[in-house]
Amino acid sequence: MHNFIGMSIYLQTAREKNIELLNKGISHGIDYVFTSLNIPEGRKDNINEDLYHLIQLCNQSNVKLFVDISPKVLKSFNLTSLSQLSEIGLKTVRIDYGFSAEELVECSKTMEVVLNASTLKKDYIENLKEKGLNFNNVIACHNYYPKVYSGLDLEDVKILNQMYASYGIRTISFVAGDEKRAPLFEGLPTVEDHRNLNFLESVLSSYYDLNSDIVMVGDVDLTDKHWNQFADYRNKIVKLNCEIDQDHTYLYDEIFHDRSDNSNYVIRFVESRSEKFIQTDIKAKNTVARKKGDLCISNECFGRYCGEVEICKEDLPRDFRVNVIGRIVKEDLNLLSYIKKGQGLILKEK
Repeated sequence: MHNFIGMSIYLQTAREKNIELLNKGISHGIDYVFTSLNIPEGRKDNINEDLYHLIQLCNQSNVKLFVDISPKVLKSFNLTSLSQLSEIGLKTVRIDYGFSAEELVECSKTMEVVLNASTLKKDYIENLKEKGLNFNNVIACHNYYPKVYSGLDLEDVKILNQMYASYGIRTISFVAGDEKRAPLFEGLPTVEDHRNLNFLESVLSSYYDLNSDIVMVGDVDLTDKHWNQFADYRNKIVKLNCEIDQDHTYLYDEIFHDRSDNSNYVIRFVESRSEKFIQTDIKAKNTVARKKGDLCISNECFGRYCGEVEICKEDLPRDFRVNVIGRIVKEDLNLLSYIKKGQGLILKEK
């Protein structure tokens, strides 16, 4: 199963640009698209027409579009109930306020319902449970925060996500993008500490630290580099830029995985001990003290572990049985803590 990713499309943006953005997202494997009809800034003409078009494009590509729905929005489409939204092609709706518990329960029988994670309390969930809510069709979506220093605390979101998970409710959180959305242009993350963080690190933190099931970009667009990183994350791959000595360049561009019984100190390449890579006659060489980010290989003095490749997650002392053969670039060192329990990685030549 892949990791789930998503993007945001804003109807205040010209339709032609939104089509271009959506196609870019689809080509990188997005699973969800968020849009809102409740944003005060921007143009107001042809919004409903553009929404119909966006629904059609998403459905054609098997991408789940969810839209902020309020009673006012429902009325604008001449609809009287949430369940009627399926008539305009919507399969997923984000419901924030203005609807009764009974309406949410009824909607969950036929549609995927996205609720506001910031206001979804335990007693309300229990009330919905008693009324027969279909939890298989429920997602809790955290808000994003345009105003700097207004984002949520990482630990608070983690605790909320753990509570939602106990009910089988999936969760969504947002990370900032590269082309920022107006009018503040300061990023649209859920967690404040993610606002100015390295993009891939913020994505991995959302998954591993927050335990978010779906990670979405709140802003308008990403650079090509970050789109590619997002697509790799969806496929459970992290690419690490590094330098490797000439004797071990065969390690570049191969997919490796950390052991499921992972260590706090090193990333152990499962595949390095496979028939394709294993070596049994590696002489001791460059057996120096190891730094965080060093690429190492066990030499023949380590017996049956000879040929096992590792990346140090911490500074470690010299071991005459371990050769240092390369190094992860400084910019990628913070990613190492997220490569664990079967996470895939590819070493890329700097």
